[in-house]
Amino acid sequence: MKKIDKRTLQYFVYAIIIFAIFGILAFSSHFSVFQDFMTKVENSSFDLRQKIICKYKKANKDIVILAVDDQTYEYIMDKYGSWPISRRIWSDSIEAIERINPRYIIFDLLFIKPNLNDYDSDLALVQSLKNHKNVFIAMSFDNYPDDVRKSPQLEDKLQLKIAQGKLEDNQYVTFTNCRKVMQEITDVTKNIGIINAHRDSDGIIRDVTPIFKYKNNYYPNLSLAVATDMFKTNSVKIDKNSIIINDEYKIPLDNTQRAILNWYGGAETYKHIPFWQLVKAYKENDYKFIKDNFENKIIYVGTTAVSLSDVKSAPVESNVSGVEFHTTFLNNILDKNFIKKVDVKVDFLIAIILSFIVGYFVLKTSSVAKTFLILFAVLLSYGIIATYSMMMFNIWLSFILPFITSIITFILIYCEKYLLKSRDLEQTYKLAVTDGLTQLYNHRYFQEQMINNV
Repeated sequence: MKKIDKRTLQYFVYAIIIFAIFGILAFSSHFSVFQDFMTKVENSSFDLRQKIICKYKKANKDIVILAVDDQTYEYIMDKYGSWPISRRIWSDSIEAIERINPRYIIFDLLFIKPNLNDYDSDLALVQSLKNHKNVFIAMSFDNYPDDVRKSPQLEDKLQLKIAQGKLEDNQYVTFTNCRKVMQEITDVTKNIGIINAHRDSDGIIRDVTPIFKYKNNYYPNLSLAVATDMFKTNSVKIDKNSIIINDEYKIPLDNTQRAILNWYGGAETYKHIPFWQLVKAYKENDYKFIKDNFENKIIYVGTTAVSLSDVKSAPVESNVSGVEFHTTFLNNILDKNFIKKVDVKVDFLIAIILSFIVGYFVLKTSSVAKTFLILFAVLLSYGIIATYSMMMFNIWLSFILPFITSIITFILIYCEKYLLKSRDLEQTYKLAVTDGLTQLYNHRYFQEQMINNV
């Protein structure tokens, strides 16, 4: 009976140790240094999993990128002598592609100020945007003071209607100023979306803001604007955890009210057609080339040239053009393929379960080598489960919290176990070298002392 009581007490003490570990971690989470460390390591684990699972996913083949790459930049500088190019070239490109019925043409480019030295070309672009309702262009928000740029009032038609819910103000959603496109464009089209991107502290972009708030009104991300047009809806609903486009398509949100992108690969995951090849094709009336590459496609137009400074870091690769973030966002919407991060309470529950598993086997296993092997097996198994969950179910389970708690639990319980064992050995030794009745040293003790002092 005493043995059972001792074992029960032992398990109770080890449970107290595990809960003490979690109490300390919960207390430490109030410190920004600890939070930053945990976030950085967890984000790195997310990036690793994205690199693994993106090999098993396929990007939408109907999405292509008309890329202003380094070759295009050289071609334009040679043929036209300057960058940015005349807007008539963009107008001619739209008209050439529209002849073969693309689904959408989406410009990840800003047309801000009119070119007073080439205003006719500006008007040509405006006319193309007026004629073709499947063409979308970009705008961006910032927080510049009015002394630098007076914050413009945007037309009501550019707003995204919110049928239900609202977004809370934060640095990712709410802005006070705007780089508005030229007025002539907003006069003829409402197909304008926002292209702001926000890097995490390590310089990598993992999230995208679907809806922005400006002057207490809501405006869609560029790809969300395309999606709402595609699904023929002019409003969305917002609840605590998602943006609801319709009954079938939803965008899950994290606690910053952003969506976590799920990548299909690195640079050039989507088919890239250099812009100079399109210019050459329509000048030479090579409409077979245009038809083969753009018919029924969703075409994003953006810069990929390093010299044009629109290269960013993604979880799967350090050099990804900005336009590929927009294609990935639209692809995630169409595939319903966003990453959903579980609540921190779930992460804590998983960490507690793993810690108890590790602690139990440390107690039950006498071999030192086996206990280390068991720890490794538990952590490896959980790592595989967490990676598989992201690959198959788009669920982001924390790596760092279960790993840290399991390792700390292993170390503390292992040390406590062998500290108790050493005390048991001391007690056994004492019984072996003393007389049970008188508590005096016996003959065995004197023999050992003589040997030790020879």
